[in-house]
Amino acid sequence: MQFHWSNRGWHTFEDFLAALKHKKRKNIRAERAQVVASSLRIEWREGASLDASEWHAVHALYLDTFDAHGNLAALSAEFFVDLGTALPGQVWLALAWRGIRMVAMALFLSSSSTLYGRYWGSRENAPGLHFELCYYQGIEHCLRAGLQRFEPGAQGEHKLARGFLPTLTHSRHIIAHADLRRAVAQYLAQEQLQVRAWRDELLTHSPYAQ
Repeated sequence: MQFHWSNRGWHTFEDFLAALKHKKRKNIRAERAQVVASSLRIEWREGASLDASEWHAVHALYLDTFDAHGNLAALSAEFFVDLGTALPGQVWLALAWRGIRMVAMALFLSSSSTLYGRYWGSRENAPGLHFELCYYQGIEHCLRAGLQRFEPGAQGEHKLARGFLPTLTHSRHIIAHADLRRAVAQYLAQEQLQVRAWRDELLTHSPYAQ
C-alpha cells in the first residue's frame, strides 16, 4: 500500500487546500511558511534545463541520502547527467538553494497523467523543507500540468495529513518452487485482509472535508 494524491478537479493549490479540513489546511500553510522564513530559494526545473554541474550537485545530494541510511547508491553522476536529455519533459526537480549553493533536491519522473517521486537529498535540516520539495512542489506541478495523479513513493503515514490517501498497490512475481509458491500465496491471502483493513482504518482519518 502507498499514499497517492489525485486531482479532484482543482486548478490551483488554493483549490486543493480549500478541500481539506481546517486543521490540515492550517498545518500545510504553516509548513510552507516555515520554508519561506528560511530564506531558501525554491525552484521547479525540468531536467533538460540543468547543466552538468547542477546534475553533479543533484547526484551529491542523492549520495548523501544513501550514505545517511547506510545503503549503496546504485546510480552514477553520469546517469543523472544523461537523464535529463534522455527523457525530455519527463524528468523534473524541486531544488532548494542557499545563495548559489544547491542544498536540497527532490527528483521526479512523469508520464502523461502521473507524477512519480523518486529521490530526495538535503544538506540543510530546514523546517518543512522535505514536505515542500517532495510533496507540495509536486502537487503544484500536477495542477499546472494537468496531471491527475501523484505517487510520491513508498511508505509514510505522514503523507495522509498532506492530502495523499492510502491506495492498494500490486506487483507480479513468478515463484518456480511449488511448495514455496503455495506458502507465499497463503501468507499473501492473510496479508491482503490485514492491508485492506489498515487502508479502511486510515481512510476514516481522511484529511478532506468531504
